[in-house]
Amino acid sequence: MLEEGGEPRGCHVACDLSGLVEDPKQFMNWILERARRRLDDAGIHRLGEVSKVIDQSQRNTPPGFAAAIIIDESHFTAHAYTEMGHLSLDLFTCGSTDPRPVLEGLIEDLRERHPGLEMVRWFETPRF
Repeated sequence: MLEEGGEPRGCHVACDLSGLVEDPKQFMNWILERARRRLDDAGIHRLGEVSKVIDQSQRNTPPGFAAAIIIDESHFTAHAYTEMGHLSLDLFTCGSTDPRPVLEGLIEDLRERHPGLEMVRWFETPRF
């Protein structure tokens, strides 16, 4: 599915963030609301979503959440260990939409809520 000339058509961006200690359920709901808004503003069509709060009774995993929004071009995910302050985000579009501004906008929203937010890693991978 490469563009004519061999250029990739899609892009996968991901980041790891720290400094986000919060209640898992409230934070998950906030992230999903902001992600929906950012995706909608970019004209990305949402197809569905799934989310789950992770508590300590589930396989000795630290408290947090996992959430995914399925989009017509691929997906957005958020995974957090909220007691540890860790959050990983990724957005993959396999069409013409550039995912970078969407994820960057969500990070801006996070910085407003958590001024001490630290970007640990940023990944970009051309796809298809």
